[in-house]
Amino acid sequence: MGKILMNLAFIVALIVIVIASLIIFKKNKKMKVTTSLVIVYVLTIISVIVVTYLWAINYPSIKIISKLNDIQPILSPTITTFGLITTVGISLVTINFNQKKQEMDLIYSLIKDQKNLINEKFKNDDSESLKELTLGDIANDIRTRCQKELSPSNIAYIRLVQFLIENKEKIFRQNNIKDSSTLLFYKRITRKKENISDRDIEIIVLISWHKYIEKNLGSQFKSNKLPDTQTSKLGKLSLSIQNEYMKLGAYLFQNALDFPGLDGQDTRLTYNYLKSDTKYEEAAEIINNIYRINYYKLGHLFKHFHRIIRLILEGSVSKDQKVQKELLGILRAQFPEDILILLYYNATYTYRGYGLGCLLQGTKFFGDRFDFDFNQSTEERTERTHISSSKFYFSELDTKIIQDVYGSGKFVEIPKNKTNEQELFVQKIKNLQNNIK
Repeated sequence: MGKILMNLAFIVALIVIVIASLIIFKKNKKMKVTTSLVIVYVLTIISVIVVTYLWAINYPSIKIISKLNDIQPILSPTITTFGLITTVGISLVTINFNQKKQEMDLIYSLIKDQKNLINEKFKNDDSESLKELTLGDIANDIRTRCQKELSPSNIAYIRLVQFLIENKEKIFRQNNIKDSSTLLFYKRITRKKENISDRDIEIIVLISWHKYIEKNLGSQFKSNKLPDTQTSKLGKLSLSIQNEYMKLGAYLFQNALDFPGLDGQDTRLTYNYLKSDTKYEEAAEIINNIYRINYYKLGHLFKHFHRIIRLILEGSVSKDQKVQKELLGILRAQFPEDILILLYYNATYTYRGYGLGCLLQGTKFFGDRFDFDFNQSTEERTERTHISSSKFYFSELDTKIIQDVYGSGKFVEIPKNKTNEQELFVQKIKNLQNNIK
């Protein structure tokens, strides 16, 4: 009877060990293998000692030698089994250590290669120039173009053209054009098609911009001219053709934005809407287009950086956040500020970069939330962050994104549903913009 009770007690003890181990692993999935094995081994030894002790107390009449002989069938295989577990555990620890070392070596090697990519030279697009371009030169060109195309004038121009294109079937009706010469020119450019082309609408707006539109937008728009990417669409139109387009401009804009063909139930376009702050999706469309044009120069840099981030976040080093932070800091130190800006806008405003943006959430790569102390002066705050706020295209929004999306929270797991994760990422940024007063 004593042996049966002892065996039952030992089985119960092992079950308790298994349950306790499962709870420990569930609560801390990133617990080191050595710690886990030590816990299991110690619990096992304790269970053997406790069962033996309790059995000895309950059956004092049995001699010690008999007790040991009775325990031996259970104790010997137990020690042997857990000796084997310890050996396997040591092997696993060694394998994990070697794997971590190999990944660390790979990451350091990739970071070194990243520095070489930063110093790479590029052929100048200008065939007449023999000067090679650095990545810094390209970053400055992209920054200049983004600033021009994100100007209030260009945003107003894009909104106006988009509205006319969406409503062209109602606005450009031939029976609404009263002037015969204007109607004749309209028929000529439409070439008997049902609707005017989008390109012709853009030309009409460009021709009419200074005379009819710019003056109604406000004084700040007069000093903020349309970028070359828009004005170049005029090409080499003759003066007579420009005058014909101007007549169509008069047809459209002589009554301000009260376009012909739209009844009272249509959504009216107002100058206040044209002058309103740039929306995130508008900025993303422009920045994405500029980065897409330059992707053949920058793509390898972005993909290389993305690969390093994935290794740091999902590799064996992901079990040690202290090492992760150190590697992210070393990686960030390779980039000058203008390249950090490239990486930030690629991850935050481009379709190809949203996957990287999702990964960088909570990594504090662009700055920790404690770097943003709004009680400090602007100069002090700029010195404490990795990217100066003066370099942002949208100072308030971009500061909030770095603070609340990238600079706070914990590391995110590698997304399983990439599309859904990116939609949530974009929505999070839109919500930030909506909350800015």
